[in-house]
Amino acid sequence: MEEVLVSALKRFDLSETEVEGIDLEDEDVELSIQDCRGSLVGRIMGDKIANFTRVKYFTNHVWGYPRNLRVTEIGPNVFQFQFEKEAERERVLRGGPWILDNQVLVIREWNAGFEKKIECFRFSPLWIQIWNLPTHWMSSAAGVKIGRVFRNVKEVIIPPGGGKEGRHMKILAEVDLLRPLIRGTTVKLNEEVVWVEFKYERCPDFCYKCGIIGHGDKACKLEMNLKQTHKEAQFGPWMRAGNIMLSPIREGLGKEMVVKNHTIGQGEDRVQTVRTTEGLDSGKQIEKRGITEGGGKGVGEEKEGKIGKVRDKGEEIGEGIVRGEREGGF
Repeated sequence: MEEVLVSALKRFDLSETEVEGIDLEDEDVELSIQDCRGSLVGRIMGDKIANFTRVKYFTNHVWGYPRNLRVTEIGPNVFQFQFEKEAERERVLRGGPWILDNQVLVIREWNAGFEKKIECFRFSPLWIQIWNLPTHWMSSAAGVKIGRVFRNVKEVIIPPGGGKEGRHMKILAEVDLLRPLIRGTTVKLNEEVVWVEFKYERCPDFCYKCGIIGHGDKACKLEMNLKQTHKEAQFGPWMRAGNIMLSPIREGLGKEMVVKNHTIGQGEDRVQTVRTTEGLDSGKQIEKRGITEGGGKGVGEEKEGKIGKVRDKGEEIGEGIVRGEREGGF
């Protein structure tokens, strides 16, 4: 910081009095430091500059109108909050997320000079929905493990039933605001692997090019190389909770089915099997019966289920993935 200051001052023709400067002692600022200790500092992580009056009203409202709350603007989108009661201060510090005009207000304990370092505000709690996880895999332990892709899991909630979009679970985890939002991950149990997707509740503004919270596409500094980038959009509105749009990943998985074969009867030349076929993008199942003759390809019949019909036109790869063609309402 000192080098930057010296470099900036060289651009001006300063007088002797201006160059000499003033030296302060610790006791000169002791009372001010004591006044700041115990306060909180909040930084709004976004390009839009927040109005001070709007911030003061918002924080009083969402924090339950703490008694004699003092709000001070100490820089663009940086504010100091001083509380009369320690309990109210701790409740705010442990709470969140705090979303103001689609931007995240990150709260931290005060430390001298740290308000200028954006890295100190890079983590914020957000509620994240976990989709496409089989119902019998949903547990608090599973939520904590899946949440390890984030910094810290504070809470896991398993809703008692599904809505019109299906059943899911959600976690409260700390998200890195300086890195692209995580779209999902693979989860494996024994030999079965599924892709789960993350949807963010009350999701702040984020860029559909780089996936980072705080700016939009037009303000993105990421240079897109059309020859090297994927054709599919890497980020989009499907990452917001409540949005019914399918992600490109789920659309791509629509033709891949997990197949399990269960032997019922056995003869000298053929084996009758029941094949349970489950789409990776759906928790629903259908059954398909067939005859495997001489260990070769199966000749079977279609059985219509709740989500349509599946006709297997691909080749079978053991007990793994069958790539087929779908008909019906998936």
